[in-house]
Amino acid sequence: MFTEVHVAPLNCTIANLRIESPTQDPDEVIRLADPAQLKLTVNFSGAGATLLVAAKQLIKVSFYAESIGPGPEVALGDAVKETQAGVFSYDLVLNLPSGLGAAGLTADMIYRIGSTMKVSTPSFDYPSWANGFIEGLSLQVFP
Repeated sequence: MFTEVHVAPLNCTIANLRIESPTQDPDEVIRLADPAQLKLTVNFSGAGATLLVAAKQLIKVSFYAESIGPGPEVALGDAVKETQAGVFSYDLVLNLPSGLGAAGLTADMIYRIGSTMKVSTPSFDYPSWANGFIEGLSLQVFP
């Protein structure tokens, strides 16, 4: 006797990385103290997506800023959302109400904004069901 295990295909995409600020236009050029939100969208598809979203897994997105030129990489914070049965698209948002300066960015720099993503159990004590990254948003900050 034997057991066969088949895992249904699961596709995951990370898209639409953006920054929004109510006080600045365009959003990609922003004052250090202006409130901002970093956002992206995670989409699941494939036969395995139905099982994954119903299992109440956590999507954890960690945002970072990498300076173009001299300067350190800065961890900006995490956004976490629980999956829900029948929902295959999730918008994750990191609120920065005190601005990017409070998060560790400095003036007169250009940064590339990126994010890593993991989908795992609520305790994150097992390997991720899905993981990935997105980057490329260019951001200029000024005093």
